Amino acid sequence: GLKRPSAGATRGDLQVEPNETLRQALWESGQQPAEEQKSTATREPRSVLSCLEWRKKRKAPQAMVRGAAAVYGQTVYVVGENFNMIHCYSARTDEWSPLSIVCPHINPGLVFVKSVLIAVGGQLNGQSTAKLTSFKNREWTHELP
Repeated sequence: GLKRPSAGATRGDLQVEPNETLRQALWESGQQPAEEQKSTATREPRSVLSCLEWRKKRKAPQAMVRGAAAVYGQTVYVVGENFNMIHCYSARTDEWSPLSIVCPHINPGLVFVKSVLIAVGGQLNGQSTAKLTSFKNREWTHELP
């Protein structure tokens, strides 16, 4: 008697769903800037943030599949598809919500400095910029922490 393939494996397809930790290790390898390795507050490796799969798994709104991301504690901040709306994902509640104040930069990078979210680069007033703008006291300001 031939054994039936186990559930989940399709005929002629030896590829089973890769083990989660293996997959994370693959994403992590060679993609993690040294300074980012310090934070282990979120269970997922930081590099996973740039991965489409991770965002889909986290029920990210469709607008969230592109754009930069940054992590602070249990919250992930992601630049949305319209490139100046920033959305937050809370690991505690497993929910996404938009940041109520639109970022002045279009498609910036995101980084945290002393617990302050900073938008870096992208476009400002229709021109490419190298400027930084920080989000303090619920507003975007050119004061840096």
